[in-house]
Formats: sequence, C-alpha cells, structure tokens
Amino acid sequence: MYKWGAVICLTVVMMVVVCGCSGIPGKSQNTTEETSAPRTPTLPNQYIAGGNTPLTTKSPVIATQTSPNASSLNIQSAVMMTITTPTISTAGANVTNAVVGQPISSFYAIPTSGLVPLTVSFNDASSNQPTTWNWQFGDGNTSTLQNPVYTYSVNGTYTITLTVSNNYGSSSSSQTNYITVESFPSVSFSAVVVSAGSPNPTVIFTDNSIGYPNPSTWYWNFGDGHTNTQPNPSHQYGSVGVYMVNHSATNAEGTGWLNMSCDLTVSEIPCH
Repeated sequence: MYKWGAVICLTVVMMVVVCGCSGIPGKSQNTTEETSAPRTPTLPNQYIAGGNTPLTTKSPVIATQTSPNASSLNIQSAVMMTITTPTISTAGANVTNAVVGQPISSFYAIPTSGLVPLTVSFNDASSNQPTTWNWQFGDGNTSTLQNPVYTYSVNGTYTITLTVSNNYGSSSSSQTNYITVESFPSVSFSAVVVSAGSPNPTVIFTDNSIGYPNPSTWYWNFGDGHTNTQPNPSHQYGSVGVYMVNHSATNAEGTGWLNMSCDLTVSEIPCH
C-alpha cells in the first residue's frame, strides 16, 4: 500500500517539474529560434535623379537587419553594399577644340554705298585663323591690314577681293561691284551754232554732265523764254545776240546746275 502511494507521489512531482520548466521565461512558446545563417536582403539600386547610373563607393557600407520573427532576440545580419561613383557626362558643354587648317576667305564692309568721298570699313570674317591678309579695293589700291579703313575719292562701283593665308595654305574671295560710290552730277554742256550769221540762228546743245549714278533728267532754259527737258536739244533763236543759258542735270543723289553765256554770232564754242 505504502509502496504504491510513494510511486504515485513521485510521478506527480516529476510531472509538475517538467511542466514548470518547459518554457523559457520572457519568451513566447510559439517563437521559433532562427538557427540558420543570417539572411542578406536584396537592396534596390539607388540612382542619380534624372539618370540611370548606380551610385556606389569603393568602401563597403555595413547595414543591420533585425529578424522580423524575434520579439526579444536582436538578430543582426551584416549586409555589404557597393556604391559606384557616377560618371559625369560633359555632353552639351561649351568645349572649344580649335582645328586649324587652310583659311577660308570671307569679309564684309560698312557701308557699301554713299556719296563721294566715301569712307568704308572692311572687316575680315575668314575662318581657320589666317595670319596674313591682302585686300584689293578695286581702284588699284591695296592693304595688308586685317581690318582696313579706306576712303574712295572717285565715284563708281568697285569689286573687292580678299586673299588670306596661314601655314596651311591660302584662299581668296571676291564680291563684284560691292562698293558703290555716288556723287551729285557735275554739270557741263557744249553748243554749236548751226547757222551762224543767220537772223534766226539754230543752236545744238549737248549735255556732258557726269555723276554716279548717271543723270536721268535734264532741264534747259535757253535764255529767250523757251525751255526743254531733253539731254541734247536743238533750239532756234528769234534773233542774233548773246543769251544766258541755264542747264541742270539730276540723278538719284541730287541736281547740279550750270549757267553759261552763249554768243550766237560765233559758230564754234559760242558758250562760255
């Protein structure tokens, strides 16, 4: 009897001990310890704003991860991150690489027309860095300056030529009738008495005016009350005598005048 009672008591004590020590204080019974190797998370690449180049550096960065399944255990995993230094593009930068070769002649002038005397500034616009210049101004004069200033004293049109050179070669360019030098008409005329000694002499008048551009309109006052607008008119006077003839010529720049006294008793060169 006592024997079976002792056995029962011993069995009850052992069950109590086992039940009271099976749990670990402070830890949930449903928690499973991680015994496997720490997991390395997959980290997304980081990118420069506006580009696709991964950011990296040569020095590793240590990151920590706490196991999401542990409530009181601080399980950390070392993660190695490599950050690559981005390559900075220079596309669009103003980088000048001077490539020197045979020069290409080019030029312009200011102004290209005007009244005589006309002062013109010539400007070299050649490429590939010429080192010598030769200008021909169209009137026989030249210059070796890069940007010369030249004055025209005679009216007309002039063709300009520029030759440039450097160690790689030379080239020339021309602009035909590029400079126009204009002037008011310089008026002159001549006359011939056709019927000298006649009571009604006839005189042929000839315009000899010059200007640039050439005169395009004319006016004659024969001194006896009659006029004419032809360039080379003939006129019959009512009597022999001395008459003051007034003549004008006009071009785009203006009008020139000339008064001459004409003695109709003289057949050759009657007007002075």
